[in-house]
Amino acid sequence: MDIYDPIGKALGLPPLEYEIPPLEPWQTIQISSGWNSGIPHTEETKKLISESNKGKIKTKQHRKNISDGIKNGKQKSFENIIAANKKRKGVPRKEAVKEKISKTLSGRKRPKEVGEKVSIALKGRPCTEERKAKIKETCRLKREQKLSSENS
Repeated sequence: MDIYDPIGKALGLPPLEYEIPPLEPWQTIQISSGWNSGIPHTEETKKLISESNKGKIKTKQHRKNISDGIKNGKQKSFENIIAANKKRKGVPRKEAVKEKISKTLSGRKRPKEVGEKVSIALKGRPCTEERKAKIKETCRLKREQKLSSENS
């Protein structure tokens, strides 16, 4: 896949080529942190970066930040994902994305504790006629699907 490289284009270099690995289901959330986010560096690029960073003097604060990043890497990335989700709140998803999410989540079993927490949270919630009708319709459709699959 060719990647747009304005500097290389200005210098007359051939376009950059990267092979993007397939994504795992847990990698569906993308955090935009740059134009090349998620594209792995080639070994040659890694060597160039390594060579350019050798001999640079890092301040105590910089070393502390690096250390904290290594220690708390998972926590920080989780916080970044939460922040990215908040940015997308209210943005409608495409139908294809909805189907993909639905397919991924269908068939999952929740732990009993989670079910109990959801039950407690929903108790006392007002149930409008519209909501009751929607629940009845969903149950009816599920019953019909079950019957049609048994008959087939």
